Amino acid sequence: MRKILFLFVFGIMMFVSCNNLVYETNELCCLQEITRYRCGFEEVIFLLPEFSTNLDYEFIKWNIHIEGIGYSSDFDYENNCFSLSVVKNEPLCVVAVPIFYEKSDINKKEHIFYKAAGAIYPYKSYSAGNSVFVEVEWESGFVADLMKSLYMENKDKNIITTSEFISSFNWKKLQIEIENKIDESIENLSSNVRSEKFYNPWLLDKEYLLKNISDGSFSVSYITLKNVLAVNIDDLKIINSNVESSFIPENEIINKFRKIVVKKKESCYFIAEDCVQLELNAITEKNVSHGYVSLPIYEK
Repeated sequence: MRKILFLFVFGIMMFVSCNNLVYETNELCCLQEITRYRCGFEEVIFLLPEFSTNLDYEFIKWNIHIEGIGYSSDFDYENNCFSLSVVKNEPLCVVAVPIFYEKSDINKKEHIFYKAAGAIYPYKSYSAGNSVFVEVEWESGFVADLMKSLYMENKDKNIITTSEFISSFNWKKLQIEIENKIDESIENLSSNVRSEKFYNPWLLDKEYLLKNISDGSFSVSYITLKNVLAVNIDDLKIINSNVESSFIPENEIINKFRKIVVKKKESCYFIAEDCVQLELNAITEKNVSHGYVSLPIYEK
Protein backbone atom coordinates (compact mmCIF):
# COMPACT_ATOMS: atom_id res chain seq x y z
CA MET A 1 0.00 0.00 0.00
CA ARG A 2 1.28 3.44 -0.84
CA LYS A 3 1.85 5.57 2.21
CA ILE A 4 -0.69 8.27 2.99
CA LEU A 5 2.13 10.71 3.70
CA PHE A 6 3.51 10.20 0.20
CA LEU A 7 0.10 10.80 -1.32
CA PHE A 8 -0.43 13.92 0.78
CA VAL A 9 2.79 15.44 -0.54
CA PHE A 10 2.35 14.40 -4.17
CA GLY A 11 -1.45 14.27 -4.44
CA ILE A 12 -1.81 17.50 -6.38
CA MET A 13 1.03 16.60 -8.73
CA MET A 14 -0.51 13.19 -9.46
CA PHE A 15 -3.91 14.74 -10.03
CA VAL A 16 -2.42 16.96 -12.71
CA SER A 17 -0.37 14.16 -14.34
CA CYS A 18 -3.14 11.53 -14.41
CA ASN A 19 -5.40 11.58 -17.44
CA ASN A 20 -8.94 12.70 -16.71
CA LEU A 21 -11.77 10.53 -18.01
CA VAL A 22 -15.13 12.26 -18.30
CA TYR A 23 -18.69 11.19 -18.97
CA GLU A 24 -20.01 11.51 -22.49
CA THR A 25 -23.05 13.74 -23.02
CA ASN A 26 -25.48 10.83 -23.35
CA GLU A 27 -24.10 9.29 -20.15
CA LEU A 28 -24.62 12.55 -18.27
CA CYS A 29 -28.22 12.68 -19.47
CA CYS A 30 -29.00 9.27 -18.02
CA LEU A 31 -27.39 10.35 -14.73
CA GLN A 32 -29.60 13.40 -14.25
CA GLU A 33 -32.33 11.39 -12.53
CA ILE A 34 -30.01 9.85 -9.96
CA THR A 35 -27.99 13.00 -9.21
CA ARG A 36 -31.16 14.94 -8.36
CA TYR A 37 -31.36 13.14 -5.03
CA ARG A 38 -27.82 11.79 -4.60
CA CYS A 39 -24.69 13.67 -3.57
CA GLY A 40 -23.46 14.82 -6.98
CA PHE A 41 -20.05 13.97 -8.42
CA GLU A 42 -16.60 13.40 -6.98
CA GLU A 43 -13.21 13.39 -8.71
CA VAL A 44 -11.28 10.20 -7.87
CA ILE A 45 -7.72 9.19 -8.78
CA PHE A 46 -7.31 5.46 -9.45
CA LEU A 47 -3.78 4.09 -8.92
CA LEU A 48 -2.84 1.06 -11.02
CA PRO A 49 -0.56 -1.61 -9.48
CA GLU A 50 3.09 -2.23 -10.22
CA PHE A 51 4.27 -5.75 -11.01
CA SER A 52 7.11 -7.73 -12.55
CA THR A 53 7.20 -10.91 -14.62
CA ASN A 54 9.77 -13.41 -15.85
CA LEU A 55 8.03 -13.80 -19.19
CA ASP A 56 9.84 -13.09 -22.43
CA TYR A 57 6.96 -10.75 -23.21
CA GLU A 58 6.77 -7.00 -22.79
CA PHE A 59 4.02 -5.23 -20.88
CA ILE A 60 2.54 -2.54 -23.10
CA LYS A 61 -0.71 -1.30 -21.58
CA TRP A 62 -3.76 -1.95 -19.43
CA ASN A 63 -7.18 -2.89 -20.70
CA ILE A 64 -9.54 -1.14 -18.29
CA HIS A 65 -13.25 -1.79 -17.87
CA ILE A 66 -15.33 0.52 -15.68
CA GLU A 67 -18.92 -0.08 -14.63
CA GLY A 68 -21.00 2.25 -12.49
CA ILE A 69 -24.36 3.94 -12.30
CA GLY A 70 -25.06 5.24 -15.79
CA TYR A 71 -21.45 4.66 -16.79
CA SER A 72 -19.81 1.86 -18.77
CA SER A 73 -16.44 2.12 -20.47
CA ASP A 74 -13.78 -0.18 -21.90
CA PHE A 75 -10.48 1.30 -23.05
CA ASP A 76 -6.72 0.72 -23.26
CA TYR A 77 -4.41 2.79 -21.08
CA GLU A 78 -0.63 3.08 -20.73
CA ASN A 79 -0.07 5.25 -17.63
CA ASN A 80 -0.09 4.23 -13.96
CA CYS A 81 -3.05 6.33 -12.80
CA PHE A 82 -6.15 8.08 -14.10
CA SER A 83 -8.81 10.36 -12.65
CA LEU A 84 -12.54 9.94 -13.11
CA SER A 85 -15.62 11.93 -12.13
CA VAL A 86 -17.91 9.44 -10.38
CA VAL A 87 -21.35 9.67 -8.79
CA LYS A 88 -20.40 10.25 -5.17
CA ASN A 89 -20.73 7.21 -2.89
CA GLU A 90 -22.41 5.10 -5.60
CA PRO A 91 -20.76 1.68 -6.22
CA LEU A 92 -18.37 1.64 -9.17
CA CYS A 93 -15.84 -1.01 -10.18
CA VAL A 94 -12.59 -0.84 -12.11
CA VAL A 95 -11.25 -4.03 -13.72
CA ALA A 96 -7.71 -3.71 -15.12
CA VAL A 97 -6.01 -6.43 -17.18
CA PRO A 98 -2.32 -6.14 -18.21
CA ILE A 99 -1.64 -6.63 -21.93
CA PHE A 100 1.63 -7.99 -23.36
CA TYR A 101 3.27 -8.71 -26.68
CA GLU A 102 6.12 -11.11 -27.46
CA LYS A 103 9.39 -9.22 -27.79
CA SER A 104 10.36 -11.16 -30.92
CA ASP A 105 6.96 -10.69 -32.63
CA ILE A 106 7.26 -7.96 -35.27
CA ASN A 107 3.45 -7.86 -35.54
CA LYS A 108 3.12 -7.21 -31.78
CA LYS A 109 0.04 -9.38 -31.33
CA GLU A 110 -1.52 -8.63 -27.94
CA HIS A 111 -1.73 -11.32 -25.27
CA ILE A 112 -3.23 -11.72 -21.79
CA PHE A 113 -1.57 -13.91 -19.17
CA TYR A 114 -2.79 -12.67 -15.80
CA LYS A 115 -6.10 -12.28 -14.00
CA ALA A 116 -7.37 -8.75 -13.54
CA ALA A 117 -6.52 -6.30 -10.82
CA GLY A 118 -9.51 -4.40 -9.51
CA ALA A 119 -11.00 -1.73 -7.30
CA ILE A 120 -14.41 -0.91 -5.91
CA TYR A 121 -15.36 2.67 -5.15
CA PRO A 122 -16.21 4.01 -2.58
CA TYR A 123 -15.29 1.16 -0.24
CA LYS A 124 -11.51 1.49 -0.45
CA SER A 125 -11.25 5.20 -1.19
CA TYR A 126 -9.27 7.54 1.02
CA SER A 127 -8.31 11.21 1.02
CA ALA A 128 -4.83 12.73 0.96
CA GLY A 129 -4.63 16.48 0.80
CA ASN A 130 -7.43 17.65 -1.46
CA SER A 131 -7.54 14.45 -3.53
CA VAL A 132 -9.48 11.19 -3.24
CA PHE A 133 -7.62 7.99 -4.14
CA VAL A 134 -8.52 4.37 -4.83
CA GLU A 135 -5.82 1.73 -5.31
CA VAL A 136 -6.41 -0.88 -7.99
CA GLU A 137 -5.13 -4.14 -6.47
CA TRP A 138 -4.69 -7.75 -7.59
CA GLU A 139 -6.48 -9.01 -4.47
CA SER A 140 -9.56 -6.96 -5.41
CA GLY A 141 -9.76 -8.15 -9.01
CA PHE A 142 -12.20 -11.00 -8.44
CA VAL A 143 -14.73 -8.94 -6.47
CA ALA A 144 -14.51 -6.06 -8.97
CA ASP A 145 -15.15 -8.57 -11.75
CA LEU A 146 -18.24 -9.82 -9.89
CA MET A 147 -19.64 -6.30 -9.64
CA LYS A 148 -18.86 -5.68 -13.32
CA SER A 149 -20.84 -8.79 -14.28
CA LEU A 150 -23.84 -7.72 -12.19
CA TYR A 151 -23.87 -4.24 -13.73
CA MET A 152 -23.71 -5.71 -17.23
CA GLU A 153 -26.50 -8.21 -16.47
CA ASN A 154 -28.76 -5.36 -15.29
CA LYS A 155 -28.05 -2.80 -18.03
CA ASP A 156 -31.60 -2.90 -19.37
CA LYS A 157 -33.19 -2.12 -16.00
CA ASN A 158 -34.14 1.29 -14.62
CA ILE A 159 -31.05 3.16 -13.41
CA ILE A 160 -32.51 3.71 -9.92
CA THR A 161 -33.47 0.04 -9.61
CA THR A 162 -29.96 -1.02 -10.61
CA SER A 163 -28.40 1.46 -8.18
CA GLU A 164 -30.45 0.19 -5.26
CA PHE A 165 -29.82 -3.45 -6.21
CA ILE A 166 -26.02 -3.06 -6.46
CA SER A 167 -25.87 -0.89 -3.33
CA SER A 168 -27.87 -3.38 -1.27
CA PHE A 169 -25.03 -5.92 -1.32
CA ASN A 170 -22.19 -5.54 1.19
CA TRP A 171 -19.25 -5.39 -1.24
CA LYS A 172 -16.92 -4.06 1.43
CA LYS A 173 -17.51 -7.09 3.66
CA LEU A 174 -17.02 -9.49 0.75
CA GLN A 175 -13.68 -7.90 -0.17
CA ILE A 176 -12.51 -7.88 3.46
CA GLU A 177 -13.45 -11.55 3.87
CA ILE A 178 -11.51 -12.52 0.75
CA GLU A 179 -8.45 -10.50 1.78
CA ASN A 180 -8.59 -12.07 5.25
CA LYS A 181 -8.70 -15.54 3.71
CA ILE A 182 -5.68 -14.74 1.53
CA ASP A 183 -3.73 -13.37 4.51
CA GLU A 184 -4.74 -16.25 6.77
CA SER A 185 -3.66 -18.84 4.21
CA ILE A 186 -0.25 -17.15 3.89
CA GLU A 187 0.18 -17.03 7.68
CA ASN A 188 -0.72 -20.72 8.02
CA LEU A 189 1.65 -21.71 5.23
CA SER A 190 4.42 -19.74 6.93
CA SER A 191 3.62 -21.60 10.16
CA ASN A 192 3.91 -24.94 8.36
CA VAL A 193 0.25 -25.88 8.74
CA ARG A 194 0.31 -29.02 6.60
CA SER A 195 -3.29 -28.89 5.41
CA GLU A 196 -3.18 -25.22 4.41
CA LYS A 197 -3.65 -24.16 0.80
CA PHE A 198 -3.14 -20.70 -0.65
CA TYR A 199 -6.47 -18.94 -1.10
CA ASN A 200 -7.04 -18.01 -4.74
CA PRO A 201 -10.49 -16.37 -5.16
CA TRP A 202 -10.45 -17.01 -8.91
CA LEU A 203 -11.00 -20.71 -8.10
CA LEU A 204 -14.45 -19.89 -6.69
CA ASP A 205 -17.59 -20.65 -8.70
CA LYS A 206 -18.32 -17.19 -10.11
CA GLU A 207 -21.71 -18.07 -11.61
CA TYR A 208 -22.88 -19.58 -8.33
CA LEU A 209 -21.88 -16.42 -6.45
CA LEU A 210 -23.59 -14.15 -8.98
CA LYS A 211 -26.82 -16.14 -8.71
CA ASN A 212 -26.86 -15.95 -4.91
CA ILE A 213 -26.05 -12.24 -4.88
CA SER A 214 -28.89 -11.65 -7.34
CA ASP A 215 -31.26 -13.79 -5.25
CA GLY A 216 -30.34 -11.96 -2.04
CA SER A 217 -29.30 -15.24 -0.41
CA PHE A 218 -25.54 -14.75 -0.16
CA SER A 219 -23.53 -16.28 2.68
CA VAL A 220 -19.86 -15.91 3.61
CA SER A 221 -19.65 -19.71 3.51
CA TYR A 222 -20.02 -19.48 -0.28
CA ILE A 223 -16.48 -18.09 -0.62
CA THR A 224 -14.88 -21.14 1.00
CA LEU A 225 -12.73 -22.92 -1.57
CA LYS A 226 -13.97 -26.43 -2.28
CA ASN A 227 -12.40 -29.37 -4.10
CA VAL A 228 -8.97 -27.77 -4.27
CA LEU A 229 -5.59 -29.47 -3.92
CA ALA A 230 -2.11 -28.16 -3.15
CA VAL A 231 0.32 -29.80 -5.56
CA ASN A 232 4.05 -29.84 -4.87
CA ILE A 233 5.81 -28.65 -8.03
CA ASP A 234 8.95 -30.67 -7.34
CA ASP A 235 6.91 -33.89 -7.10
CA LEU A 236 5.74 -33.39 -10.68
CA LYS A 237 9.27 -33.89 -12.03
CA ILE A 238 8.62 -31.50 -14.87
CA ILE A 239 11.29 -29.94 -17.05
CA ASN A 240 9.97 -26.39 -16.69
CA SER A 241 9.91 -26.09 -12.91
CA ASN A 242 9.70 -22.29 -12.72
CA VAL A 243 5.94 -21.86 -12.70
CA GLU A 244 3.78 -18.73 -12.48
CA SER A 245 0.11 -18.41 -11.58
CA SER A 246 -2.25 -16.14 -13.49
CA PHE A 247 -3.20 -14.71 -10.05
CA ILE A 248 -0.13 -12.58 -9.38
CA PRO A 249 -0.23 -12.65 -5.52
CA GLU A 250 0.12 -16.45 -5.67
CA ASN A 251 3.52 -16.29 -7.35
CA GLU A 252 5.42 -15.29 -4.22
CA ILE A 253 3.87 -18.30 -2.47
CA ILE A 254 4.79 -20.62 -5.34
CA ASN A 255 8.41 -19.45 -5.22
CA LYS A 256 8.63 -19.81 -1.45
CA PHE A 257 6.71 -23.03 -0.78
CA ARG A 258 6.88 -24.74 -4.21
CA LYS A 259 3.15 -25.48 -4.12
CA ILE A 260 0.39 -24.57 -6.55
CA VAL A 261 -3.34 -24.78 -5.86
CA VAL A 262 -5.59 -26.49 -8.41
CA LYS A 263 -9.22 -27.53 -8.71
CA LYS A 264 -9.71 -31.26 -8.29
CA LYS A 265 -10.43 -33.12 -11.55
CA GLU A 266 -10.37 -29.90 -13.59
CA SER A 267 -7.76 -28.66 -16.04
CA CYS A 268 -5.80 -25.80 -14.50
CA TYR A 269 -3.26 -23.72 -16.37
CA PHE A 270 -0.01 -22.10 -15.29
CA ILE A 271 2.76 -20.18 -17.01
CA ALA A 272 6.01 -22.14 -17.25
CA GLU A 273 9.47 -21.03 -18.32
CA ASP A 274 10.46 -21.13 -21.99
CA CYS A 275 7.10 -19.53 -22.79
CA VAL A 276 4.92 -22.61 -22.54
CA GLN A 277 1.68 -23.25 -20.71
CA LEU A 278 1.60 -26.00 -18.10
CA GLU A 279 -1.71 -27.88 -17.90
CA LEU A 280 -2.39 -29.81 -14.69
CA ASN A 281 -5.21 -32.23 -13.94
CA ALA A 282 -5.19 -33.56 -10.37
CA ILE A 283 -7.19 -36.41 -8.87
CA THR A 284 -5.22 -36.29 -5.62
CA GLU A 285 -2.20 -34.25 -4.55
CA LYS A 286 0.03 -37.13 -5.64
CA ASN A 287 -1.95 -38.27 -8.67
CA VAL A 288 -1.44 -35.41 -11.11
CA SER A 289 -1.16 -35.53 -14.88
CA HIS A 290 0.46 -32.69 -16.80
CA GLY A 291 1.14 -31.51 -20.31
CA TYR A 292 2.33 -28.48 -22.25
CA VAL A 293 0.77 -26.22 -24.84
CA SER A 294 2.08 -23.02 -26.39
CA LEU A 295 1.58 -19.70 -24.70
CA PRO A 296 -0.25 -17.39 -24.47
CA ILE A 297 -2.99 -18.50 -22.14
CA TYR A 298 -5.30 -15.96 -23.76
CA GLU A 299 -5.20 -13.83 -26.86
CA LYS A 300 -6.80 -10.42 -26.84
